[in-house]
Amino acid sequence: MFLRIQPSLTQLAQNVARPRRLPGRLPESGGILRCGSVTRLLSAAVLVLATLASADEARPPAEPVPGPKIVYRAPSQSFFDACAFVCIDIQTGRGRERGRRPPFTDIPEAWKQQGYTVEDCNAAADFIHDVCIPNARLVADACRELGLPMIFVHWGFLFDDRMDMEPALRRMFLQEMRAIDEQAGREEDASRAHRRNRRRRAAQSVGEQGAPGPAKELGVREGEYVIPKTARDAFISSNIDFVLRNLGVRNLVMVGGHTNVNGCLFRTIRSAQERDYRILVVEDATYDAGESTRQSSLARAELDYIMTTDAFVALTQRVAEKREE
Repeated sequence: MFLRIQPSLTQLAQNVARPRRLPGRLPESGGILRCGSVTRLLSAAVLVLATLASADEARPPAEPVPGPKIVYRAPSQSFFDACAFVCIDIQTGRGRERGRRPPFTDIPEAWKQQGYTVEDCNAAADFIHDVCIPNARLVADACRELGLPMIFVHWGFLFDDRMDMEPALRRMFLQEMRAIDEQAGREEDASRAHRRNRRRRAAQSVGEQGAPGPAKELGVREGEYVIPKTARDAFISSNIDFVLRNLGVRNLVMVGGHTNVNGCLFRTIRSAQERDYRILVVEDATYDAGESTRQSSLARAELDYIMTTDAFVALTQRVAEKREE
């Protein structure tokens, strides 16, 4: 399964009849449409993605941060009549196939400034590995059973210098690269270290070997839509809105992360709401940089509907049974 990234509108038009892989140019904003795997090199926000999938052993969860509480609400069955599944940033690099990563012993200063702790980030890593990813697959399969369009959004770039990246994140990315280059320069074999660093940068670019995509655990199939983005908000950095409108979709079932107000899931939800999409989020198929903030952030999102995985799967089964009558 592969995605064709088209750098021009002419090539985009020529690719319409090909398998449903989103072309790589955003006509209105010029944003690149491939979203890539989590990488330790992108930014503080994307750095979280690369490490949240791991820990050596179970640790006690962080205490939730005081804030608004989630009020669970389920939609009527008609919600699924013009509906699509949208997964944000559950991507390669954070999957479970590699097993757990070692637990954090320290976290970047930028995370600390946002109020996160080592314990909180480790709890988030456990949650995505043990709960979020398995639940996201259950939700995806339930949506497949209903015949919903399936959309998987992830980070991805067309240029190795990230000139197509959200400017604020690109500045953080460049700072990370300078720090890595300085460290590489101190290694005994500096030339080898620099070559390794260049390969790591290129591996996050669309079309490169090892380029990111949806996590394998999601079981993406032919005919499902894989869309790269270059900013936290998928609506301003990919063609997802075009895809949804062409599909006639007005309702979204969403999973993924991050849920905090600066995170990709939260910002994409906000943009969807501004475009009058109705949103259902499956709460225990989401993640954040720290587990203590995940639920309170969702409560602030003013969602139309929010459910647990078990409740969502049960609802879709009732919808399927009703359609068979």
